[in-house]
Amino acid sequence: GVEVRPIQGTSGVDYLSPGALTESLSYVFGPVLNILKENGYVDGVTLDAAPYDWRLPPSQLEKRDSYFTNTMQLIEKLYRSSDGSPVVLLCHSMGCKTAHYLLNFVVQLLGDEEGRKWIDKNIYAYVPVGAPHLGAGKSFRSLLTGDKMGLEAFLSDDEGLALNRSIGSVPWLFPQTCVEALSREIMPQSKPDQMQIPTVTLKEESTLRVSLPAQTLHLHSLHNNAEGIKKVRLSIEVGDGVFLRMGYIDVGDEAKAVLHEESWLLACPPSLDAAIQRYPSIRFHLDEPGAGLGDDKKRNHLCHLDICLPFRLICCLMKWILCCPCSMVWKMGRGVAKVSKRAADAGAKALGAYTVIAQSGKVDWKRGIIEQRPDNVDIEHGNLYEINARLHSTDNQRVGLFSAKKPGQLVTIKIKWEPSVSFENRHRSGIVEHKRDPSSCYNTCSSEHVMKLEGLTNHLGLLNQAYLSDPIKPLSSSSVDPPPVKRVIAIYGTNLDTEVAGAYCRNPVVKLSSSDNKFMIKPLHILDENAKLTRIGGQTHVIKKGIISETSKTPQRIVGGDPSKRVNTSGDGTVPYRSLQHSRSWKGKGCDVTVHEIDKAEHREILNDERFHRLVLGIVQYDIAKVH
Repeated sequence: GVEVRPIQGTSGVDYLSPGALTESLSYVFGPVLNILKENGYVDGVTLDAAPYDWRLPPSQLEKRDSYFTNTMQLIEKLYRSSDGSPVVLLCHSMGCKTAHYLLNFVVQLLGDEEGRKWIDKNIYAYVPVGAPHLGAGKSFRSLLTGDKMGLEAFLSDDEGLALNRSIGSVPWLFPQTCVEALSREIMPQSKPDQMQIPTVTLKEESTLRVSLPAQTLHLHSLHNNAEGIKKVRLSIEVGDGVFLRMGYIDVGDEAKAVLHEESWLLACPPSLDAAIQRYPSIRFHLDEPGAGLGDDKKRNHLCHLDICLPFRLICCLMKWILCCPCSMVWKMGRGVAKVSKRAADAGAKALGAYTVIAQSGKVDWKRGIIEQRPDNVDIEHGNLYEINARLHSTDNQRVGLFSAKKPGQLVTIKIKWEPSVSFENRHRSGIVEHKRDPSSCYNTCSSEHVMKLEGLTNHLGLLNQAYLSDPIKPLSSSSVDPPPVKRVIAIYGTNLDTEVAGAYCRNPVVKLSSSDNKFMIKPLHILDENAKLTRIGGQTHVIKKGIISETSKTPQRIVGGDPSKRVNTSGDGTVPYRSLQHSRSWKGKGCDVTVHEIDKAEHREILNDERFHRLVLGIVQYDIAKVH
């Protein structure tokens, strides 16, 4: 297989794509490194970097790469090569959590007393830049619905979702409210001193489960041109304009199409009556790729004897005798038209066009569902209701004296209505409502519940094994508690719209299984673009396409400040303000804390901000004198 590992040294953190044309767009620590080198720092002597594999949980970084042990050795090397000057740990984003974990790793490895001595000797200050101390709402959304992380030109929606669900470090950035719910432990230092919008607000909906059993379609009993059909697909029209489509399948010998088992989930209003009103009927369609402009249709008849054959032969002979030139022109014209039709049909296929070659009448499915439901009994545990319908060809032309209509083909599906899933601690949301439907209900939802609904049981297992069972506690002690270092100098941007939560609804149609072998992954829940904030929620936050954000006008309480006063501010566009300013809570708890806020400095762009560069030079000024 292919082994991917971080590039070591400063070249692993300077630019994602080095080069004169790409450096300005792909910088990471490159601008900071340039400023430090201009002021006397020497790469490998007084300046170095410790890149890490950001895909892994911290415990796996040490287990696979001995990352934290090697970083300790790197710090000791810098200490010696810089004539005994302690090191400044300058970190950004998730790197701040990595550095916090490193400090606690040292204490756990060497013991509390020796570990703190090592830190006091070798480390001057811990400088978190844009640190998600209490996580970020965006991380939980990326797990549920995916995030392309700025790679929209290279990743599809499915690939963006698969990428985020394959990264083991995503839970490390979960908002602290999610962590507390998942770990079922209350961490007093992480409790906010103001009301927070829940990370997940979920629209209440029921489910219509549609299953297509494996079956075989005999096209001879369905269509006059069965031998000419090469590919077909079955489409199920639920209601008006909602189609459940399987992939195209090849028509085999004897004009047989084998349908494989398929299943779909449709989002419905909460009640059965409302679900029936939205999807009142079901109809089947059999599609053929293309625009139906291919070869002329051949027709089969009950009587194969053409009683008009003598008259046809006489007319044909007279036509060729009386008007041979005209007949030749006619034949050539028909040939050109035939070639043109074939070309147009091929183009239509390439564009995804299709022709409905057979369909059924509308089937009233609600009768079976209602008949299944005994009085006062929840039908969630009932059986799938079987629906049968007969497909008939859409080609109704007949030829010959004894021609007859084809008998059609029977198709079977199974359908079941499932009410919305109830869960503990469900509360009606007071901040989110529907734009047009006042009857829609939104509930606050725990992170554990929505992960179970989404089928993310593996991620819950990862959370327990790699995070909650880690003795260094990356989600609590190594994120929330004060780090064992004398100085913390926090720097971050403010006053940018920053995502804090999301309003979610069910994906209208989700295909659970696929007969085609193409890569496909679909989320069960998506951001609800029809959600809006209530009057109360709209006073402090904004919502756009289901993403709820704080703004520069959002009132925030400053940690350690006057609890009766609020300051209107927000985060850096990625990390919420509450998470950024959490380092203030460490004051007077074993370390000296200094906080620098930079107005309108975006989460990544702060690394190329002159105001940030001046702060960094001021922090390391004590060391510059020794360098010179």
